[in-house]
Amino acid sequence: MSYPFAHASSFAQHINDQVTVIGKVTEVNGNIATVDSSGTVNVRVNATMDPVESGCYYRFLGKVVDDTTLSAHDQHKITNVGDYDADIARRVIDAQAGQSPYY
Repeated sequence: MSYPFAHASSFAQHINDQVTVIGKVTEVNGNIATVDSSGTVNVRVNATMDPVESGCYYRFLGKVVDDTTLSAHDQHKITNVGDYDADIARRVIDAQAGQSPYY
């Protein structure tokens, strides 16, 4: 499946709509993410999503990790997002070919 969106923000919103979380949920400003005691963030894509092969950026308070292996039912632990408070963690996903993740 391809995602023929004109803007990365549309792609990001589509992905946001399809993402579920594993474990304890923290919700901030409509964004959801699970954060464990070590600061690991866990997300999972719903089974209805095809693998996102173009690569996505996960941004937590300005720290960017490039994950090109996001796929259905895979759990992704992103550990090098730096120090942050789980209460203010935010998740931003953009298409690699779209707008820059550095807003």
